[in-house]
Amino acid sequence: PLALSRRAMTLGVLQWEWDEGRQVMARALAVAPTDPRVAGNAATLASAYGELDEALRLATLGVRGDPLNPNLHAGLAYAHYSRNEFAEAEEAWRTALEFRPGSAFWRYRVSNALMLAGDAEGALDVIGPIAEDQWGVAALPMIHHELGSAAQSDQALADLIERYSDVNPVAVAEAHAYRGELDEAFRWLDRSFDAHSLRLAYLKHNPLLADLRSDPRFPDLVSRLGLPVGP
Repeated sequence: PLALSRRAMTLGVLQWEWDEGRQVMARALAVAPTDPRVAGNAATLASAYGELDEALRLATLGVRGDPLNPNLHAGLAYAHYSRNEFAEAEEAWRTALEFRPGSAFWRYRVSNALMLAGDAEGALDVIGPIAEDQWGVAALPMIHHELGSAAQSDQALADLIERYSDVNPVAVAEAHAYRGELDEAFRWLDRSFDAHSLRLAYLKHNPLLADLRSDPRFPDLVSRLGLPVGP
């Protein structure tokens, strides 16, 4: 069942073959409906697809079944994050970090949750230890924008583009979207699509891209990814 769930993740998140991925995941869940790691993988796929209630149910099941697995806490965090439940997301990512304190990506996610909850100062403090890491660099344009430091945000965005745009174009799109620069955000999302960026699979309910959802280009991109348009 675990191998099936991993195959389903590959089909959906990596290959954007969502229908087949969901069918394979359903088979994995039918065989092992309470396996924590299968539930965790299924939650991630459901979050990306837009089934947010089911994602939270599965992620909670996973954590309850294996509370010492940091990946499952991170999955629960993302299930909350996709629902704009930022306090709960922060708590779950901090739990994951207790098990794996060196994860720059999870620290980045804690900063995202804090910033989106209105605590930009707290987000900046969290990023401090990884300020030169890819994920620290990705966070700073948005945090400085939220703090009202336009010049620092501009410089941080230029730094992100120069150093990491080839490997993380979605982060550049997120920064532009958060700063209200919609045309640039869509330009970088198109670039991410052409590069088949892994993180683009989580486009649909990415809170950092919330300002794009009312633009007609957003459902078009969702459709191009093979995801259902709508809630």
